[in-house]
Amino acid sequence: MSTMPGGFTTRRLSLSPGQFPDGKDVDLAQSVVRAAETVVLGASHMPRETVRSLLSSPETLREESLLVFDSTGEVCGLSFLEWEPEARSTFINVYAVPTAAAALLPHLVDSAVATTARLAERPWQMEASAFEDDHLLKEVLAVAGFTGVRRFWRMRIDFEIDAPDGTPAAPRGARIRVVDGDADRRLLHELFERSFRDHFGFVPRPFEDWIGWFDARGDSRPDLQWIAELDGGPVGLCLVDDSRIEEGLAYVRTLGVVPEARGLGIARWLLAEAFAHARAEGRHGAALAVDSDNVTGATRLYESLGMHAYQVIDLFRRPL
Repeated sequence: MSTMPGGFTTRRLSLSPGQFPDGKDVDLAQSVVRAAETVVLGASHMPRETVRSLLSSPETLREESLLVFDSTGEVCGLSFLEWEPEARSTFINVYAVPTAAAALLPHLVDSAVATTARLAERPWQMEASAFEDDHLLKEVLAVAGFTGVRRFWRMRIDFEIDAPDGTPAAPRGARIRVVDGDADRRLLHELFERSFRDHFGFVPRPFEDWIGWFDARGDSRPDLQWIAELDGGPVGLCLVDDSRIEEGLAYVRTLGVVPEARGLGIARWLLAEAFAHARAEGRHGAALAVDSDNVTGATRLYESLGMHAYQVIDLFRRPL
């Protein structure tokens, strides 16, 4: 336990062993994240499973993950780092409850920068994100030398309000099949790499690292991991999970089409099929995240199917 300014103390976050590491610290971390988001967004629906999977992800440096406590012993802060050697990048995650944010956030950001400097081999970059209206965190990042580089949208559709009538017909020669076995899982990875190679921030990753992220999530849906084929050849993928089930939403984690098959209506058809499946399961909507400057025109596609942006997230970078 180390002492911080103002009487705050920290300790390393502890998770139980197993395929899905867990423990009471997940609940403490979730409480901090929800408090931090609520003051900015008015409410937070951050799922416990999302917090757990982030803290136990293969990319997260567990030995550097910290909980912060105030002088009364109440949890008030959280810090963890996602380490991405293929990208030569660290993603900094810092949260604080409203009453402690002004005091804690500068310290947590500076500490994360110092940790990265201690562990990384230059050249290296650090990334962090903040909601559009999180003015305090954005100011703290600016003081620490971070610059805004990109804007992302969280988009959603409420089926009873926004959904267009009908479902687009499948493009001629197209079909969907569910991933089945290791060969298909490897094909998913190949399709992902081909589909997103020209996107902002893309860095190729080994299959084991890429699939390991999905396998570490307890809310994954293997039955909703789809490969799209056109005239018998694989051309796209769609992965849907239950990470927003507490809100009654399906979550489209990944939707991609290889460059040579774009413009044929495959992405529109895949997304519409995902919506139709969600409605059949009783969900009242669906959500996803997208780069607002996506090179494939994805935002226009999503809007044309009835989706709208409901949260804006800014990405910041700083070289080490």
